[in-house]
Amino acid sequence: MNAQTRLGTCAIALGALLLSACKGAEGTYKLDKAETKKSMEAELEKLPEDQKGMAKLMLGMFDSMDMSIELKPGGAAEMKASTASVGAGEAPKTDAAPGKWSKDGDTIVIVEGGKKVTCTLAGSKLTCAGSEKSSPKLVFNRG
Repeated sequence: MNAQTRLGTCAIALGALLLSACKGAEGTYKLDKAETKKSMEAELEKLPEDQKGMAKLMLGMFDSMDMSIELKPGGAAEMKASTASVGAGEAPKTDAAPGKWSKDGDTIVIVEGGKKVTCTLAGSKLTCAGSEKSSPKLVFNRG
């Protein structure tokens, strides 16, 4: 590869990198179950022994759940959660909740139903923590 071709290839790669870095926070983020489960398991280990049984049961149900956050232009947000049905032949249950979001640097604050969730945006990954110290971190990926 000659120097001019290499320079052109580098310019294209740099341009693509800059365009992806400049993309706004708007978009739909889907729950990364593997990363979130790691966070939940770490929090589970901190619980007293008498509370671990119920927490493990909840963790087992986690695999049948889907969550997403949509950050819309203008500051509107929508959070969705779907859970598998417990009865045979029943459709999964989906709940949606509207909210608002704002961005300050790499921090995204989502307010829904009076509850505030603070998230950190790093590339296409959104990591959110609840208002309680013991809340596990939820990890979402823009899809």
